[in-house]
Amino acid sequence: MTTLTIKEIATIKRTTFRSCAVTCLVALCPLLALADEQYTPVVNPVSPLGVDVVPEVARVPGKHFTDSRDMNYQTTPHSVSPTQIGQWDGTGGAQNGLHLASFNGEMDVYEIDAMAQIRDPLLNAVVANRTSLVVSTSFDQMLGNDTSLAVERTNGAAETFAVRSQIVSHNHPGGLLRDIDSVDLWGREDVNRAGFYSFQGDPNNTAIYTHQILAPGGVQPYVSSLQVALALGNPDLEPLLDIDALMVRDIGTGFNPFDGTFGAGDSILFSIAPIPNPNGGPNVFDGGEVWHWRFGQQAEFLKHGGHLWDTAFDVQGTFGTQSENIDALEAVSAVPEPTSLLLGATGLACLWCGRRRRIA
Repeated sequence: MTTLTIKEIATIKRTTFRSCAVTCLVALCPLLALADEQYTPVVNPVSPLGVDVVPEVARVPGKHFTDSRDMNYQTTPHSVSPTQIGQWDGTGGAQNGLHLASFNGEMDVYEIDAMAQIRDPLLNAVVANRTSLVVSTSFDQMLGNDTSLAVERTNGAAETFAVRSQIVSHNHPGGLLRDIDSVDLWGREDVNRAGFYSFQGDPNNTAIYTHQILAPGGVQPYVSSLQVALALGNPDLEPLLDIDALMVRDIGTGFNPFDGTFGAGDSILFSIAPIPNPNGGPNVFDGGEVWHWRFGQQAEFLKHGGHLWDTAFDVQGTFGTQSENIDALEAVSAVPEPTSLLLGATGLACLWCGRRRRIA
């Protein structure tokens, strides 16, 4: 009988383990290839606390979006489907969300290019420069890489929030994101929480529509193009306007959390598509502007990251992108992780101890 040394036994165990691991990996390969075809719900979500902490994208709940063309994510390859909203999990999986044309058949010729929740939880925080602003620009490809959604921190620093493969990366032809065109975050995993929409070209002189469950129901006008033009101080802009990025905080009235009208206490954060100068020369607006509009007041350029989001702000230079045009707006924040809190507490304790020693 052959007696093995301890070293020989350990070698056999390592070899056997590696062989089993390789066998298991090969067996799982078909499953791994299909994993990104399935939407994976967020199981450990973060909460929007309103501080400047950028969370992992996969832990932000209720993420919805549209591509440069509204797409159906249940077909292979994905097919164009106007007013179809997608839901993404942050790891490349996507599924169909709400389809607005199902509620109003007249909408099946429109493409969504902006959407927002009824009461965006971080609108006030981003206006106060307490949390990070999320933006996308035409053609994506931001920050010199495949970034589709970038953040501007409160100090003005630009960072990646999500790359293209984290939004849609399905393993079949046509299974990649083309150019994100609208985004909404912080919804429920099982419900599409977006309640406001703007369509490409702002049809019917309507800048923003609302989708309501209560009467009159369906998809209804919320803000007209003329109202936006007047808020910008120039009614002649009405036929030229096209809102293509949006956040909304509608506080409702009385016991109704959402009354479907833009009224006292409501506010909107928005950007518009570029407006060319009819006489040639620089655009009237280059699309990189972001305005904050409180009901009953004139719209004002958002001040965030230490600067105004006006025409003079260099979007291309800041985000390393091909276009000045902002075509998606959101905000992110999170409760600091326990490790961060522990480090902060440790730092404070060290400062306190040092101060005690100096006093002694």
